[in-house]
Amino acid sequence: MRKMLVAVAIVGTGLASASAVRAAPKGEPEVWQCPGGTTLITTAGRNGWIEGQKYRAVEFSIVGSFTPTGGTSDPVNEHKVWAGGKDLGSDDAVTCTMHVDDTSPDGHFIADFEVTAVPA
Repeated sequence: MRKMLVAVAIVGTGLASASAVRAAPKGEPEVWQCPGGTTLITTAGRNGWIEGQKYRAVEFSIVGSFTPTGGTSDPVNEHKVWAGGKDLGSDDAVTCTMHVDDTSPDGHFIADFEVTAVPA
C-alpha cells in the first residue's frame, strides 16, 4: 500500500512531461478539495484536468507518515516548485488539497497533499 501511495505522490510530484497529452488521461481520478468544493482530478505527469479544464501544476507538497505494522513511523515529506514559482501569484492559480488516511496489512499511511496549478 505504501509503495502505491508513494508512487501516486511521485506521479503527482511530476504533475513533468515534455510531451503532454492533449486529451484527459484515462485512469482513476482522485478526489481533491478545491475552491468551490470537492473536485475529481485526473493527472498525467505535471498536468491535471479539473472539470474538463487542463491545468499545469506549479507547486506540489505532501506531508505525512507511514507506520509499518509493528514498526516505527517514517515521515513522508516532499515539496516541488516548477519554473521558480513564477505562476504562484497568478490570478488564475487554484490550490487544491487531499487528505489520505489508509490502513492496510502493511501498515498505516496518513498524509496531506496540496497542489497549486494554473490553466494550461
